[in-house]
Parts: sequence; structure tokens; C-alpha cells
Amino acid sequence: MTALEARNLGKAYSGGGEVAALAGVDLRIAPGEFVAICGPSGAGKSTLSNLLALLEAPSSGDCIVDGIGTATLTDAERTRLRSASFAFVFQAFHLIEARSAAENVEMGLVYRAVPRKARRQAAVDALDSVGLGGKEDRTVAKLSGGERQRVAIARAVVGLAPVIIADEPSGNLDTANSTVIMDLLSRLNGQGRTLIVVTHDEGVARLAGRRIQLVDGKVVEDSAHQAAHQPGEHRAPKGVTAAESADQVKGRPSRLRFVDLLSDAWLGVRHGGIRAVSLVAAVALACGLGVATIGLSQTARYQVSDVFDAAANRRVALAVPGFDSATPVGRRELAALTSAEAVERLAQLRGVESATLLVNHLEISLSARSSDEPVPVTLHGIRSSSPLEAVFDIDFANGQANSFGGDGVIVGQGLARSLAIGPLAASPSIWIGGRPVAVAGVLTDAGYRTELLNAVIMSEPEASALMPPSYAAVELAVLPGAARQVGGQAAVAWNQTSPRRIEVNVPPDPAAMRAPIEASVRSVLVTLTGVALLLAVMMLVNTTSSAVLQRTPEFGIRRALGARRLHLAGLVVAEAVITGALGGVAGTYLGVLGELAATAARHWTPVLDPLAVALGPPAGVVIGLLAGLLAIRPATRIDPASAVRQ
Repeated sequence: MTALEARNLGKAYSGGGEVAALAGVDLRIAPGEFVAICGPSGAGKSTLSNLLALLEAPSSGDCIVDGIGTATLTDAERTRLRSASFAFVFQAFHLIEARSAAENVEMGLVYRAVPRKARRQAAVDALDSVGLGGKEDRTVAKLSGGERQRVAIARAVVGLAPVIIADEPSGNLDTANSTVIMDLLSRLNGQGRTLIVVTHDEGVARLAGRRIQLVDGKVVEDSAHQAAHQPGEHRAPKGVTAAESADQVKGRPSRLRFVDLLSDAWLGVRHGGIRAVSLVAAVALACGLGVATIGLSQTARYQVSDVFDAAANRRVALAVPGFDSATPVGRRELAALTSAEAVERLAQLRGVESATLLVNHLEISLSARSSDEPVPVTLHGIRSSSPLEAVFDIDFANGQANSFGGDGVIVGQGLARSLAIGPLAASPSIWIGGRPVAVAGVLTDAGYRTELLNAVIMSEPEASALMPPSYAAVELAVLPGAARQVGGQAAVAWNQTSPRRIEVNVPPDPAAMRAPIEASVRSVLVTLTGVALLLAVMMLVNTTSSAVLQRTPEFGIRRALGARRLHLAGLVVAEAVITGALGGVAGTYLGVLGELAATAARHWTPVLDPLAVALGPPAGVVIGLLAGLLAIRPATRIDPASAVRQ
């Protein structure tokens, strides 16, 4: 059994000057006593009970618990001794309303490392002993005030602590419930437990066998009288002997199993309500934005690549400055460069989709009608490895593709307008060298060769029959990424005898061009992701710290029941990590949906980065861990005596 002794006990509080709440108190409470501490408000009643129960340290003197001086004990040592010796019943109940009655009763045993099964059975038996049998799974918020106080008494019963401290246990109850509660407490005293009741109710004080009266922090009366309840024998929970019951729930004072820490943290998140939802939402927002931005970065990268690949990097241009057709060598070179075989060699190069030869024959005179004055127009001869309409946009006279096989001419759109050539459906002709030539089609888009829009185009053999060539050029359409390779081979393929005469125009390497753009896009999105993660940590730290302050009474009762500062720190971190994991999973899902929505709006092909999706939940865990570590300070600084007064 546990004896308590106060030796010259004093307590002073600072704040606007030092105020002495207790001064020079000497007393001894024997095991099994029923003591009522009485006095007016501010007399120091709660301060004395808190000092006796080791909820706070004295400013002077010492409190002796079972022969152990406590003035020099560390916080962990005081917590361990408090866990082994004391149980509490408070006026404000200090229950976790979102949890069941049994879960609240088990709290003290959680901090004694009692296994879950034994803990549950002990809680059920304790609730049955206070008249709440069958209500062990009912949420505390759904219980009446009297039932809540009985849950608090069951919590005091279950740990088999030798000393019960009850601070105004009937203060929030009506007369009927007050009578029931005091009868339960008196029965516990009758079973051999020391009962210390702080009260201003004379009716409650008369039930005690000893009355300690305080005024202005000093004992003015310490008297014994005949109590209504006499000490009796301890009654074990039904179904087990007293020894078996004690062995099952005794446990190890102020100890916490890791599995119980995780279970407790999960219950805290599960029953956290809007607070838990807001924490999960903060992490989900950051992780979702991170996953979405990384995914959009990859999608944008491929989109940039597609744009580059679809543009100028698929064109290789070749040119020869001029021909000297007056010499046999010049004529042979002319024949070689403008031949169908030369075009075929170019078309067969690896990476080439089509090869188009354009030969400039300078100007010829033509007119829309025989009676019109002829005008000078540039003549171009053409050979192509692909149908001409696959290279240029052409409106054909008969409306059919692949119609230009060398019969007739193709007129540029600008020239057709200036000559006022009639509609193609009327099979118009133009006059060249005094003879009519049918217009096979009108060139509407020549790509980079805009000069063709004001020229007339013939097959190269027909153009050479009219006028010798001046210079020639080749347009090669190549596969994405093949431009530089083709450019290195095309000159030899076209002019096998004098490849150095060929001028080759190869577009810049698209990889080199798009790399800075991709890097810029990636940098912006990574920065945005980093900012989002930082904001999530800050939001989570702020919300977690606020939640800790809101839960001060809960943490206070945990400390009273045996939780060390380390245990509360572990609980805060574990809840934050669980919250982070849930937010990470939800954020990953939302991030993927966000990316799909954004890419669908832009008509892009989404690119999901597996690494980003896989890292979403771990990122949430890391965010939760950081936030929890940054938020543990308020939890570990909670003073149990101040917390239970709230």
C-alpha cells in the first residue's frame, strides 16, 4: 500500500509577480484513508492534490510517496512513479469524446504496456463494475454527464492504482448523479484504495474519514471523524481472482509498446474529424500538385519534342550554284544532276521520305491567251520520288490526286491570279512560245519555296527542251531526327563526281534546340513542386501545432496517466506520418486525375511518370514526418497539472 507525506510543501506561481498558492504544508496520509481536501476557491486545494500526485513539482519542500522523496526526481522518474501509484477522476471528465468508453478506460493501461486482449477485458470489467456494462463500445460523446463520470471512475479502477485523486468529481453533476458517483468512489475506498477528494461540497466532505481544510495556501484544520463508508476488502473483476487481475493489468509503469503507439495514432487520425481531414487535405494538395507538375513536365517535354520534330528539322535542302552548259563537262554534269537516277539515289538514302528536284530555267514568256501580250515568268523543272501533291498543296484540274505526270503545267497561285486564269473546271490553258499548254493544276502552298507561287512548273525534261537550266536545288523530306545524318550523305549521292560543289542546308539539331526549352519548363515545374511541398510542410506544422494546443486537456490526462514526454512526441509524429501517408495516396490519385484533365484540355497525349506516381505516398510520409518533428515541441511542453485544469 502507498503512504503519502508532505514536508514543508510550498508552491508559488509567477505572473505579474510571484503568488504563493501553498506554503509550509506538513501532513501524512496513510494507506486506505478517505481524505477530503476542502476550502474556499483559491485556497490551494487543487495545488495540494496536484503536488501529492506528482502532477507538478513543488517550489519548496518535498512530497514523499511510499518513502521515496520526489523533489530531485527527473520528469521521467516522476511520471513512472505517478503511473504506478495514482489514478485520477476530474470534474471535467477529461475523456476523448470521439472514442468509445472502453478505449477511454484502457488509456491508463496503454501506458503500462498491458497487452491489448488483457487491456480490453479489464476495461469491460471495470465498466461493468460502475454500472456501464454493455456500453463499452458506445462513443463517449453519446453518454450523459453521469455516465461520462462513471467512465472516468472506471478508468481509475482499471489500473488498480493504490491512490485515487478525485478533483471535484461531482461538480458538473446533478444531485442524483453526484450521489451515485460518490457512492462508487466510497466503494473503491472500502476496497482498500486511498481516496483523496478535492471538494467544496460539505455533503461530499462528510463522506470522508478525514478532513483537511485549507485557507490561503495553509492547513487550518486536519481532523478525523467517523465516515459513512468503512474500508473493506478489495473486489476483483468478475471471472478472475484478485491476484490474477493484478497480474493482468499491473503491467510496467510508464511504458508504451510500439504497436500500441501506432494503434493509438491511427485512432487519433480516424476519429480526428475535420482536424484530421484538413491535415490530410494539406498533404494531398502538395503531393497532388507534385505528381501533376512532374507528369505535366514529362508531357510538355514530349509535346515540345513533337512540335520540333514536326517542323523544320524534317527538311534538308541541297543546291548547286550554277551550270556551264556551253561545255561538254557542264552538259554532262547537268545531265547527271537533273536525271531521274540522281533523284532516285537521294530517295533511297536511309531516313529520307521523299526527294524533289527543282531546276531553275530562268524566264520564259507566256500569256493567258494568244492575243495577250506575253509576260516574263520564271520556269521551273521538277522531278520527285513521290507524287507531287505529297510535297506541295496543289488543286488539280480534274480534282483527282496524283494527276500531274508531266502533261501540261502547274501554275503558282500568285501567277494564276495575275494572269486571270479561269476556273480549273473549265480546263484553262496558257500560251508558251506561241502554242497552248494545258494547266494541270494550281500550286496553293509551296512551303519554304514561296518563289514557286509566282512561277510556272513543268516536268524537267519538258522544261529543259524549252530552255537550258541555270541552277538546281533538291528538297529532301526526312524522318524525325535524321536530318544531320542525311545531310552528311546527300551531297555525295547527288553529285558523285564533285560533291564539294553542293551546298547542304541542314537544320539545327532539334535536341540541342529543345533542350533549353525543356530545361526551362522542367525548372519552372520543379520549382512549383518544391514550393508546394514546402507550403504543405508549413501548413501541416501549423495545423498540427494548433491541433496539439486544442488537445491540451487530452495530452494532460495522458501525462497524468503515465505518458512521458517521449510518448507524446511519438504520438504526434506517428499521427503526422499516418496523416502524411493518407494524404500522399490521395494526392497521388488527385495528381494523376489533374494531369489527365489538363492534358485533355490541351489535346495532348498524357505521359504518366511511374516514378512520380510511386513516390507520391512516400513523399506524403516524409512531409508528415517533418511536420510531426517540427510540431512535437508544444506537445512535450504541456504541463499535466495546468492541462487538466482546462
